[in-house]
Amino acid sequence: MAPLPRSVKLKNISLKLAAALFLAGFSGLMLLRLDRPVLADSVVWNMVTLTRGFEGCYPKGETPGCTYITYSFPAIMEGPNETVEEALRDDIRGFLYRQGNYQGEDYYEIKEKLFRDYNMFRNHFPDSPQAWFVDKKIEVIFRNPRILSFSKRSDSYFGGAHALPLTYLTSFDLVTGRVLQVRDLILPGAVPRLTDIAERRFREMKGIGPDDSLGDIFSFPGDRFRLTDNMAVTERGLLFFYNVYEIGPYSAGTTELLIPSGELEGMTTPILLPEKTGN
Repeated sequence: MAPLPRSVKLKNISLKLAAALFLAGFSGLMLLRLDRPVLADSVVWNMVTLTRGFEGCYPKGETPGCTYITYSFPAIMEGPNETVEEALRDDIRGFLYRQGNYQGEDYYEIKEKLFRDYNMFRNHFPDSPQAWFVDKKIEVIFRNPRILSFSKRSDSYFGGAHALPLTYLTSFDLVTGRVLQVRDLILPGAVPRLTDIAERRFREMKGIGPDDSLGDIFSFPGDRFRLTDNMAVTERGLLFFYNVYEIGPYSAGTTELLIPSGELEGMTTPILLPEKTGN
């Protein structure tokens, strides 16, 4: 059978997207942006951005003090097989609907909970200038025929001293649908070497001498550096991300630690071998 023309394929993808959004509870929402489908190797997705402001306000500075909820995410239209498609979609749903202070079956339910609670707060404290928000964004940060990586960022505020920004990284095996861990990418005997490289880079980044204690600022168990499980494959190498409070106080901030592909020579499993990247 001859392949479908690109125009027909894009039309079919758009119909799938409309049906998927309707079934997921996205009907009747303010749709800020729906990008054209991205056809990348064996995975096809649309980037979708949805937002709603409390009592119709405009979020992100357009209306001062606006309480809002915004979701931006790739709606997966096609994958190499059903197992991979469902793994990608379930990871997206889990981050959007089953993680954080506000959880629910879909965007609409979470929006209703947020606005209900904020309205109760406003009724109790009518003079407070405080505004709440939930802002979640998922981006595809790397893809090749074998691996696809997500960056999932969440920023929220419900009162208190500051907002809580969080970032979660995930890489998927596009053959099996499994989430890839360090042990899937680095040869077993090479993990200590990877850890040593990461610690050296961490100390250089933070201005900590090679023999100085990490415990003066950070809180690694036993004062020994460890790799975080929050990791993804990127174009430049392996990216590890330490969120606030993970290894230190809020004032210590986040840490983005990249191990360039050039420093991984001789350490990687066949999953990473097809894609050599620069330093």
